[in-house]
Amino acid sequence: MSKALQSQAFANAYLRIDGRGIDAPATSGSGVVNCQSGVGELEVLDEQVQSDGTVALASHVFPNVYLRMDGGHVTSPSGTGGGTVNCTFGVGAWEKFHKRVQPDGSVAYESAAFPGVYLRMDAQSIDTFGVRSGSGIVNCQFGVGAWEKFAEHEPPFASITWPPPQGLSGEIISSGSAAGASGTESGPSPSPPVQVSGAAHKDGVGNARPAAEQVACSEERSSSGTAVAE
Repeated sequence: MSKALQSQAFANAYLRIDGRGIDAPATSGSGVVNCQSGVGELEVLDEQVQSDGTVALASHVFPNVYLRMDGGHVTSPSGTGGGTVNCTFGVGAWEKFHKRVQPDGSVAYESAAFPGVYLRMDAQSIDTFGVRSGSGIVNCQFGVGAWEKFAEHEPPFASITWPPPQGLSGEIISSGSAAGASGTESGPSPSPPVQVSGAAHKDGVGNARPAAEQVACSEERSSSGTAVAE
């Protein structure tokens, strides 16, 4: 099932997987997993159910490239998170997750290999229309707080049209309503979009939300380090 994962805490931010150049397994993984303020090709994932009932998050555009989480040293909550989240080729233990539905309807992704360790998104830098390379931090956290919760969006998505990155046909998704952003950017250097519209921004010209409407940057997490069962 194709989807985009939007941060529950940072309304502009979506999970981004850049798996360019990954065509074989690597011991420590590779590629980039970070954040983007809208949905293009690199923000579309395929959630694949595994034979053991877990799920794996595959890139929609890079064949056989999956989100990888190394939470081996994450044993207690941390203000900055920890561990490593990147990409790898194929599915092993570190690419499998338990999807935990939260009381507010959002979802959290718990590592199957590292119990109690969840996918975390710090998107404090994502408050305007993003740059093509993405930004923010995606790593691990012990337990579930606001930064470990995601809203799921299915196609059709609102579109971001970037210049074609090297090795790709372009990051273009058909227009729709889920992501709530659209626009264009020209040239190799980041620049403001020509037009932005939708729910991801307060106005229609790409300006950030007023400070009073921005999500607070503090995390509140459960002391138990567990999530609601599926």
